[in-house]
Amino acid sequence: ITVDSGAVIVSWNSGAERMFGYSEAETDGKPLSMLVPDEAKETFLKCWDEVVSDELSSLSGGLVELNAKRKGGEVFPIEFSVSSWKTSNGAFFTGIVRDVTSRRRMETSLKIRHELDRITARISSRFLSEPNIDKAIDLALEDIAGLSGAGRAYLFLLKGDKKNMDNTHEWCGQGVSPQIDNLKDLPTDIFPWWMQKLNRGELIHITDVSQMPEEAYNEKEILESQDIRSLIVLPVYIARELAGFIGFDNVDATGEWS
Repeated sequence: ITVDSGAVIVSWNSGAERMFGYSEAETDGKPLSMLVPDEAKETFLKCWDEVVSDELSSLSGGLVELNAKRKGGEVFPIEFSVSSWKTSNGAFFTGIVRDVTSRRRMETSLKIRHELDRITARISSRFLSEPNIDKAIDLALEDIAGLSGAGRAYLFLLKGDKKNMDNTHEWCGQGVSPQIDNLKDLPTDIFPWWMQKLNRGELIHITDVSQMPEEAYNEKEILESQDIRSLIVLPVYIARELAGFIGFDNVDATGEWS
């Protein structure tokens, strides 16, 4: 992509067309800022003034990473290098741009896996050394919630006859209302959809509480009363029998859990 000193696009090749979704005709004479996410435009314009004033000495020969925006509005990470050249018509700047979405995903995945291994080791060590098991459970919930981005994490345990259950442990993020005191001695039969899944050994992955199926009406009503937008719940076993479940709530947004 080549632009003039006013950050106006003057050359746009087929690779740029594929990457950003705009044809050459759609970008010719248009500002480069059309490729910048709205929240970054002010910073971009300020940086561009600096680039032009020092004739690219701060960028020349190096790689820069930042976010860009496709035609449909999708924001994605790019890596680029820039070179400058002068003509009788002024200075021009040519950028070689690479979409680094796949690399970013791989780096994020590796980082999460490393953090997961570290947290797993810490939780295991804590259960072996911490004399207060309730404290160990609370800290484990906090650790996993921090890694998963959950706003609330909790443990429910079935009572002896498995007809009732208690929320025994809970961790809440900043600004998230605790629910543990409202979730004691709950009859399991008011959650038929939920309990059927857990008894079959299934995890419960709800990406959008408002879109839960009709047969989960009771569960949907209770979750919405707690301002839960999405959640993931996994069965907990003791001596190979269902003993309860551990859950993670997102009270800010809907979406899938990895």
